[in-house]
Amino acid sequence: AQCTSDRECKQALILSFISSHPAPSWTLVAWALYMTEADVGDGSSLRALDHLQQLFPTGRFRSKQIYKQEMKRGHIELDLDKLLLFGNAGSGKTCSLAALLGVDPPTIRRSTPVMKRPIEVMFVDVDGKKQWKKRILDQLRDVVAEVIKSRMPRQQSVVQSSGGPASPDQQSPHTTASQSAQPTPEKTNNSTSKNLKHKVKKVWARIRHGARERESSSTSEAAGKSTASSEEKPRTRERQVAEGRLDSLLLSSAVDEGFVHLINSAPTSLEPILQLKQFLMLDSGGQPELLEMMPVFLRCASKFVYVLKLHESLDERAMIRYFKDGKLVWEYPAYLTNEGTLRLCVRTMRSLNNKNPDIPPAKMMFLATHRDMVADEQLPGVLDTLHKRLREILLPQFREQLIYCDTKRDDFVFTLNAAKPEKEDRECAERIRECLSEVGEGGREVKVPLRWYALYLKLLEVANELGKKVLPRDMWQKVAESMEIDGESCGEALNFFDGLNMLFYFPDLLPQLVFMEPQMLLDKVSELVEETYNMRQGKKGQAVPGEKLRFRDHGEVTEKFLGKFESHYEPPLFTPKELVTLLKGLLVFAEMSEDVYFMPCLLQVVAWEVVEEHRVSGGKALALHFPDSGPLMGTFCSTIAFLLSNENSHPCSWKVAQKKEGAPKCLHRNVIKFTVSDYAGTVSFIDHFTHFELHIRTAKEHEAELWKLAHDAVFAGLKKAGKTIGYTNNTPVPAIVCPAHPHPAKPHPASVKKGVWTCSIDSEKFGDIDEDSIPWLTLCTSTSAESATSALSSSSSAVPPTSQPPLSVSTAPTSSATATTTTNTPVSACSTVSSTTASVPSLSLSSPPASSTTTNTPTIHEKKKEDDVVSDRDLAVIARDRLTDWENLQPFLGLSRVQKKEITNSYPRDYGKQKRECLEVWKEERGRGATYRALISAAEEARDQQLADNIRDMLEKT
Repeated sequence: AQCTSDRECKQALILSFISSHPAPSWTLVAWALYMTEADVGDGSSLRALDHLQQLFPTGRFRSKQIYKQEMKRGHIELDLDKLLLFGNAGSGKTCSLAALLGVDPPTIRRSTPVMKRPIEVMFVDVDGKKQWKKRILDQLRDVVAEVIKSRMPRQQSVVQSSGGPASPDQQSPHTTASQSAQPTPEKTNNSTSKNLKHKVKKVWARIRHGARERESSSTSEAAGKSTASSEEKPRTRERQVAEGRLDSLLLSSAVDEGFVHLINSAPTSLEPILQLKQFLMLDSGGQPELLEMMPVFLRCASKFVYVLKLHESLDERAMIRYFKDGKLVWEYPAYLTNEGTLRLCVRTMRSLNNKNPDIPPAKMMFLATHRDMVADEQLPGVLDTLHKRLREILLPQFREQLIYCDTKRDDFVFTLNAAKPEKEDRECAERIRECLSEVGEGGREVKVPLRWYALYLKLLEVANELGKKVLPRDMWQKVAESMEIDGESCGEALNFFDGLNMLFYFPDLLPQLVFMEPQMLLDKVSELVEETYNMRQGKKGQAVPGEKLRFRDHGEVTEKFLGKFESHYEPPLFTPKELVTLLKGLLVFAEMSEDVYFMPCLLQVVAWEVVEEHRVSGGKALALHFPDSGPLMGTFCSTIAFLLSNENSHPCSWKVAQKKEGAPKCLHRNVIKFTVSDYAGTVSFIDHFTHFELHIRTAKEHEAELWKLAHDAVFAGLKKAGKTIGYTNNTPVPAIVCPAHPHPAKPHPASVKKGVWTCSIDSEKFGDIDEDSIPWLTLCTSTSAESATSALSSSSSAVPPTSQPPLSVSTAPTSSATATTTTNTPVSACSTVSSTTASVPSLSLSSPPASSTTTNTPTIHEKKKEDDVVSDRDLAVIARDRLTDWENLQPFLGLSRVQKKEITNSYPRDYGKQKRECLEVWKEERGRGATYRALISAAEEARDQQLADNIRDMLEKT
């Protein structure tokens, strides 16, 4: 091939060789494809890789390739905002939503959790900033069709309207290259070139066909077996009816055929054919149980609207009143204050922000209703008081996320009479629509391939015609085939819309089902929440059957019990069995025994006095501190489900602690007590909403073993919960309950490091701690050391090399005579670590002058004899004198005391003296913040301003 000058001949020879090779290697294929592109230079390697991905489709490479191919056929730019309305039941969310849509509020008073759904989902199209309106499917399809027709050339429109054959440039994108290619005179005269081209095309087609056959061979066999087994079983009447109606819908819709032809004939353009802005609105009933489960089903959110009553104080416990057809059904006081509900909703917002860090954090708006309940002369004072309290709770953390109504005064509370809107209220609703409709304010602009969007609209139409909320996966395939979309592209479209929450698809749990509306699964969960509220507010003294009693008090359900909620079930596709499979996989359910499932989020939250009974005094508790954003919603309940499930692969099984009569000892939403097999004692797991706590009661001799088991199981559960829900960062830091917390009912964590505790709220508060009194400390220190070592290994490459190469030092013991000699060559701190310890990055330390053999400088131990207390400044000065530059100081900040001790012992005695002094400095430090500030003072005294600025920057980052 190299001797051939004809480019096309070279291509044919190489491709023929590859096609005849039984199993071409990746290197050979990559090189051959690179050569076939001929022009060696700009972009040739990228083109070769692109062809490589087409021939051997794998994973994400293939997904991106399909998406790119679909984008070439035209796309729609969809600005999708997810708007969540939060607040207590009865605060006016439904009426406020009606005001934003510009429609009249409901005339009959109906509470959301009873007559409607605790979470209501709707799609709203935005036609300008001042007008929102709901559009039906036919309207959306007509809009897309009209825009495409307006973009098409006049000649093409005439051809389509007349039904005549299209010109080669106007043929469908599905037309093959051999069908559309028209030979030019030059190519016609050159028969050799034409033959070579034809041969190249045949070889390329053969390679593509062979690669796809090899890739799909195993899948085909499995699918063939499953198809054969399914054909043996008679199809149920429901399935036959559904498939028959689907076929009739696809065959009888002549309008759809024209729409499909129009979509496939759309002119290609880099610019979007159509720009749409939609709101996915979720009107939440405000129940904490739903807030706990919401992140399990939602990917993210871009706007939050918190609705509260203007005349109620944040310190009050709202009176929840439920109405049905205008009549009061029952009422009860909320177990959280208005401030507690607000903090819970803010926690949900942080949790959803954590799921997708690639998009901007969600914006937050505050809407105060019932303005007519406050006198006009008292309104300014009430608003000032409300703003003051909200600023204390939200600022400065959420300053950039708030939507302000008055930027001059930093006011962010909008006031609205939603039930009886007047002119002023309608103007306020207009301002709110403008603020929420701003482009780029947390929304997500997505480029949707035109054919995928048309497929989505068609599937919604089919689902509506069939009267179903869930469709089988093979129906998606049939509809896609009717629209000339292949199977691969159909699967990618399914995953694409699932990622936008426009539908639900769980390929790992229910691969054959597609939930066409997000409302459906939220409804199934909402039914259980609504039932618990109804049962808890029943008449006192009324007998409750055993199954319902266990559901109300213990959160236990069975498939038979779930079958009583008939909405949205589609036998045989979607039954209580499939619902249990899904919720178990999402860690909403935990299987307690055969056909008995536990749902932790349905339990009630108990007061601090009840929680205190299950805590262990003496400061031995393990506090799980989440320094970035606090505990994320759903994590606690999902971890409980993991501990009780079969997925908990730790050697001992976990069960809910039982009393002698068989009732649970402690089973609440925020505290639960476990027993672990083979161990006498209990493990209490507590959610304080600011951190988690783990308490153990057992015999002294079993304490260490049980702590290790509980520690490993809980951390494995947190990892599994974060992965299942989709959180990007959910790893806690082991800590203790802060000894300096002012209020015993509001504990908070304190970090523990090198024998010093530091308050997580106020870093100025710290003190010494007896490490031997905390049984879990050694366990967590060793675990943290491994993670710190891996982090340091990755950061070692960022440390600039020293001017002189490090000196490799033998680990053999040296004589006392050799121990007094020194050298000017820097020493690698990690070159002599024993093989039993984890490796850490090298640390270059300054050495004494070559002329000196000994030094009279007092060591740390000698200095301690002179002074019982060594000041931070003295330690900082010693550290500054011993370290060469700031880069060499950074690795020490993440090392544990055990690692430093091992490194110190590994040094030969001739270099060990000074290095041990430096390491002892960090061993004796009292909190990182205090040492940082001392280092800054020491650097400023030495007039090294650059070093002081570097340390100050690092202090701000930590």
